[in-house]
Amino acid sequence: GTYGNASFYISDDGTENGQFYVFRTLYLGNKQWVQGAGDIVKVGDEVIICGKVVNYKGNTPETVQKESYLYSLNGNTGGGTTPTPTGEATGDGTLANPYNSVAAANYAQSLGSDVNSPKDVYIKGKVVSIAVDKNGVAQNFDNGTYGNASFYISDDGTENGQFYVFRTLYLGNKQWVQGAGDLVKVGDEVIICGKVVNYKGNTPETVQKESYLYSLNGNTGDNSGTGTTTDAGSYASPITVTQAIALANADQAWVRGYIVGFVDGRVYTDGCKFSADGASQTNILIAASASETDPAKCMPVQLPTGDLRTKLNLADNPSLLKQSVLLCGQLTAYFSVPGIKSPVYAEVGSQQIGTRPSAAKRR
Repeated sequence: GTYGNASFYISDDGTENGQFYVFRTLYLGNKQWVQGAGDIVKVGDEVIICGKVVNYKGNTPETVQKESYLYSLNGNTGGGTTPTPTGEATGDGTLANPYNSVAAANYAQSLGSDVNSPKDVYIKGKVVSIAVDKNGVAQNFDNGTYGNASFYISDDGTENGQFYVFRTLYLGNKQWVQGAGDLVKVGDEVIICGKVVNYKGNTPETVQKESYLYSLNGNTGDNSGTGTTTDAGSYASPITVTQAIALANADQAWVRGYIVGFVDGRVYTDGCKFSADGASQTNILIAASASETDPAKCMPVQLPTGDLRTKLNLADNPSLLKQSVLLCGQLTAYFSVPGIKSPVYAEVGSQQIGTRPSAAKRR
């Protein structure tokens, strides 16, 4: 095919006795094999493989796909210097000293499975490749109408120690639109700002639509609002749901702040329900009044995985209905209307859930 990797079994003596599975390993020099690059592996060859291993699904010991390479083929190492598959983690995640791709992956993995980072971090690297969908369509900023992009970055632009930037927004933390600026291409140097997650426990990546392209080859575009505080929704003086709806409608930038309201019901595929009935565990509906039944005056809240979803969903906690709640989250379009996405903190009565940020941010 066109992938430039190979899968084969090896053993001490070349028989099936005690064999090990080398799965989708790269070629000499930790590169994809291309036509004319060198000999194809054949039965009986002596090889040395360098890379990561995994016990896949608990029953198949093998190399991690595309995270190993053919170090030696019958004594031939390919000449030159061979990069190691594991880079050194550098950076502390700040703008002054961004994480590199390895450090970003390490940080995401330290959070546990499917836990979003509590803070935004900066990640610097070179674009290795643009991700493609199941139909082979490149997921660059100009793909469809979503204005985000998915790609891989690493220190040196190779697949060595790469990190997945998933559905990141454009410069200025905005959706890319026609004419907004250059598309990302292989080899570009980028700085990404946003949250990271270890998706399903095995893919460190940025949280979709909760990161953005801070810098593209040194160009930061319009990031004038990045990191400045706003008085819209502080902990001491939260805004109401009515104010939050007006702010989300008027401001094209994403705004993170504190909102106070009442739990009025839930949102599910069958629309708004001003009750605790039903199986939805992922979304609640809040309003400025405990008796509000006009969907236009309510905001859906997408509950993230973890304590917030466990303790705030009405399916498991029907007594929350009509209770006052304080939330810190991101105002954005959700269910095609202004909503609150992935709150990081909540208070219901004396119960405090999550980590309270020191200040709201207009990013």
